[in-house]
Amino acid sequence: MNLRVRIMLVLLVVCLGFAGWQWLRPYDWNADSEARAEVHFTRVERDESFFWLDVHLRITDARGHDLEKPVRLVLANGNELEPADTTLEGSAMQSIEAITFRFWLEREQIAGPLTLRMNDGTLTIRKRAGIPKLVSEDFRFFQTSNW
Repeated sequence: MNLRVRIMLVLLVVCLGFAGWQWLRPYDWNADSEARAEVHFTRVERDESFFWLDVHLRITDARGHDLEKPVRLVLANGNELEPADTTLEGSAMQSIEAITFRFWLEREQIAGPLTLRMNDGTLTIRKRAGIPKLVSEDFRFFQTSNW
């Protein structure tokens, strides 16, 4: 095997390793087990000067999600928002497997760190500050809380 082929193979392995790590890493390394779920991804969509924030969660606890307890998005200033919409995933024969909460946010509200309060715990949704960059598209998916 000549040198070019070896270099190309090494680069291919490095790229595949990085892509696999990006795909398989958790959204947040320190998810609160008392929340009974973990963030799978978030989706931010621009709507004029407002934003829709979709938080997709996977249930990780056998107790499931307590539908009696309120869910709140806690903003950087401490204010709390209720979900504008909730989508439950699962079957009638089994428990809830995943949940998507949708929040309607003003520009100032999405500009800071965000946490989700549910069940008896909290989950980090966003660690950074500033308006999320959506480049040319109207929406963007985030696989990590560092957006």
